[in-house]
Amino acid sequence: MKLTRRTVLGFVPIGLMSGCAQVPSSGPVLEVSNPAASPAPGGVVVAPDPPAADATPELILAGFLTACLVPTDNYAVARQFLTPRASTAWVPSAAVNVYDSDSHPPVVTDSSALLRAPLLGTIDVRGYYTADYKPDFQHDFSLVKVGDQWRINSPGQGIFVSRYELHRAYSILRVHCLNRWGTGLVPQQVFMPNRRLSPTTAAQALLRGTSPWLRPAVTTAVIDGTTLAAPAVTIDSQGVAEVSLSAQIGALHDDQRRALAAQFLWTLGDQTRLGGLRLEQQGRPFAVPGAGADGVIRASALASFAPVVEATRSDAYVVAAGKLSRLLPSGVVTAGGVLSAGWDHEVQSISLSTDGTTVALVTDGSSRLFTARTDTNAAPTRLADGTEFLRPQLDPSGRIWVVDRAGEAGASLVVVTADRVERAILAGLPAAPLAARLSPAGERLAVIAGTPGSSKLGFFRVGGNPELVVDGWRTLTVVSSQGVLGAVQDVGWISATRMVVLAALDASSPAEVFLVDVDGSEVESLGPGIDMSLRGIAALPSTNGVAICALTSGGTVLVYQEGARWLRHDVNEVSAISYQG
Repeated sequence: MKLTRRTVLGFVPIGLMSGCAQVPSSGPVLEVSNPAASPAPGGVVVAPDPPAADATPELILAGFLTACLVPTDNYAVARQFLTPRASTAWVPSAAVNVYDSDSHPPVVTDSSALLRAPLLGTIDVRGYYTADYKPDFQHDFSLVKVGDQWRINSPGQGIFVSRYELHRAYSILRVHCLNRWGTGLVPQQVFMPNRRLSPTTAAQALLRGTSPWLRPAVTTAVIDGTTLAAPAVTIDSQGVAEVSLSAQIGALHDDQRRALAAQFLWTLGDQTRLGGLRLEQQGRPFAVPGAGADGVIRASALASFAPVVEATRSDAYVVAAGKLSRLLPSGVVTAGGVLSAGWDHEVQSISLSTDGTTVALVTDGSSRLFTARTDTNAAPTRLADGTEFLRPQLDPSGRIWVVDRAGEAGASLVVVTADRVERAILAGLPAAPLAARLSPAGERLAVIAGTPGSSKLGFFRVGGNPELVVDGWRTLTVVSSQGVLGAVQDVGWISATRMVVLAALDASSPAEVFLVDVDGSEVESLGPGIDMSLRGIAALPSTNGVAICALTSGGTVLVYQEGARWLRHDVNEVSAISYQG
């Protein structure tokens, strides 16, 4: 898949880059229309002009909306399109209101300038996008004459930016905090005007911390009150970023210093390829374990903090006729272990570890959870019983996560470790869960709740150390180019900030596969564009490429290919699909 700038799968520091993931390349191919394969709009915004003399109402409104894309000098040019009173009262930083401009041009008369278009979401003062779909939104900019010139008297709260212009004038910065154990990075997307984005503003965004919703589930190595101790963050000719911080960082112990370095290295490297990082405390050397004699710490020394743990293979796995197999370009091969020869339990769903040696299985009418090995013929181990387990998931640390959708106390999240089984009720869930998937960084659980044909996607925070805490349910409205997706069936993750969902507009529409940003700011269809009666998907979290497969109601497996194609594998009686991780 060719990724646009908006679908880049995260920062790959120099020294951690590897080859792209491979997917099968033979077999029948379904050509589909794929908007995601089209190039993204350019990121260049031309400096706006002030209002021309005797400009018409249409030109005044168009000029104002264009000038709002350039925040220079507190939107000095944009303010020239306003009445003096409106210019004084206007707070453009209050919000960015993102609307759908397709087929929704403003309606301008001699006394009004009405924007009537679906509102897709808002970006707050810190750059966090919230999907907030309002199909009947409208705002009257209220044109009046100042002297003999038309001016806008009601600019609204914040600024208005079309979805198209948003992707030209703004960049997404992935700001990294830490998971609840402080051992791995958790990225969060922050929108920033292109003209304001720099290593310095990226560092400042990191120091400000994460969003209020996510904060209870994560940690940070940044001590409260820490600020930049130099006017700017610099990057030298070797790609080494130098960050000088205030005195507070002197209280950090060695593990926290490494974590702090990882947060800065991945955040600054999200927009610039870095060769390393040198931290200073008020202009003096600041020791970070793992740094070289020159004080530079490189990504290879902090690889364990990466938000996504790469799988050893990118092939899809299937349970076909009761046997576990791996899909290759040349065909199907057994995966190894006792499951490759068949088993006397009916398998409903599976998940594999990132190294492919461990399999979690839900069996026996979704009532039992087992684990098995692919590198030995040892019998599977029974771990837990439930009422109706959804698909399980193995995280990089070996924990097994599975949702029991119909327990006595309601739906619950079950987490199995080597020495204990934890259960947390999914409080606040509006309906029974249909599918669930833990994010690669482990900070949130994506859940689909509802009934087939009428269901929504949302998130729980996953926090707590040592006790598991699952809370903070909130729905994510997913708006595609065709409208709101009201029938969401399945979900997976392809990166730490991007999901893949199987969804349709409603129960009467065919399901398609969509890429969805974690905040809902970007939704792209991957097809297949014709009704294949898809009933499930699987995805591989990775920074090396995209691996997605889908399962039809008839037991056929489709694997997504570069160039908007789906490869059909001739495998019969497939009951479950998965990747490693």
